Amino acid sequence: GLYNYYCIANNVNILGKFHGIMKESMCKTLSSKYNSTLRKIIRKYTRDKIFRVEYEDSKGKVHKREFYHDGFKRKKDARIDDAHIEPSYRAMQPTSLMARLKAGKCEYCGAEENLKMVHVRKLKDLEGKQPWEKFMIARKRKTMAVCECCYRKIHAH
Repeated sequence: GLYNYYCIANNVNILGKFHGIMKESMCKTLSSKYNSTLRKIIRKYTRDKIFRVEYEDSKGKVHKREFYHDGFKRKKDARIDDAHIEPSYRAMQPTSLMARLKAGKCEYCGAEENLKMVHVRKLKDLEGKQPWEKFMIARKRKTMAVCECCYRKIHAH
């Protein structure tokens, strides 16, 4: 998506540096995740000079995902009318603390009043006995923006 958006630019080839950084970052992340070396990860996932990951879905079908490898040359035949179409990214939900506070809605009961933040150190410390604990565990969040009433209920225990 990013290359398709910038392919009409005269200096689109600078995306090659970005591509290299992203590939290196991905390989380092995988090597850290699998407690391996960078060289072993590259050897394991590279076939015909293409970095690809193969995986099997729940139905047993094998899928392949390849890291982009076609280069970053300027496309002279690209249509300028499509330049307004921006690259598509996954729909991002507002998860930052500020965005959740600005929403002005209690994440627990839905009330719209002054909000406060509830914080826990670690999710694994929550026992899951209280309804608000279950809510935080289900959302996999250590913070929750709540109204004054919910805040008092949570801290009363």
